[in-house]
Amino acid sequence: MKKLILKTTSYQALEQAFRSWLIALGYSESTCYNLPTLVREFLHYQEQQKKELKDWQPTDFKAFMEHCKRRKNERRAGALSSNHLNKIAHALDLLQQYLNKINQVDFYYKITRLKSETKVLQIFSKQQIKELYEACDETLMGYRNRVLLGLCYGCGLRRSEAVNLEMSDLWWDKSLLQVRKTKTKKSRLVPMTKQLQADFYYYQQQIRPLLIKEKEPPYFLLSNRGRKLGKQTLYKSFVSLLKTIDLPPTGLHTLRHSIASHLAASGMASEQIAQFLGHQTLDSTQIYVHLKSSNYEDKNLSTKFV
Repeated sequence: MKKLILKTTSYQALEQAFRSWLIALGYSESTCYNLPTLVREFLHYQEQQKKELKDWQPTDFKAFMEHCKRRKNERRAGALSSNHLNKIAHALDLLQQYLNKINQVDFYYKITRLKSETKVLQIFSKQQIKELYEACDETLMGYRNRVLLGLCYGCGLRRSEAVNLEMSDLWWDKSLLQVRKTKTKKSRLVPMTKQLQADFYYYQQQIRPLLIKEKEPPYFLLSNRGRKLGKQTLYKSFVSLLKTIDLPPTGLHTLRHSIASHLAASGMASEQIAQFLGHQTLDSTQIYVHLKSSNYEDKNLSTKFV
């Protein structure tokens, strides 16, 4: 519902104020973007019902959730998933908390969550990781793809963490990589193996200078135009690399899943994996520990879990 346009000035202001509140509470950048977008659909729905904020009732939230259960999914065939409906419910819960805090409503309607669907965790086998590295040719983009694999697999970085990495974040003398701009807003240090350090250093000294056009940006990964590499460009480069070894398209997060699964299979403790990945709790890390006996050679990359 990103394309929805609110016509009511008070609703436009409410969406912005809700976003600012989330930012002030320390929510992640993605949450501060996604939740107000979900709230916007509810505000648009209220516009269609010709309801002002002062007229809101608990039944409005109930009616909207029923509307969401019936509406079509814009990205694929069928209805909205239970996971997405739960995200909408979470956004509306927080919206009600905010409105109560500023004394705009005097009620709270608890939205019942749906049972989460079975998730699918995608991972690469060690052989597939080896093939991906071998597919990185000696062109500028080939070397950059090698660094991409090193950051997202070898160091377990998220896509946003990789593109936000700056030159000063590589501590060559200590063989450490500092991840400052994280999803949890807590920085962490990630060790670089000798091979990773060699790959990153070669890219910094021999490849990156060839990408710089005018003013040198502080970011480690640069685009063909010499600017900060965008997340979408990074994703497209990865998908192109997958095609070279006949693997189906998947997100960069699969590399992060893979290194976590491989570390768990090697016997690394959950606490160490959690620290490596920057997980706030061990719940997320336990997924990989439970998968340590899985067959990673499966060509379709998919491993199911509840």
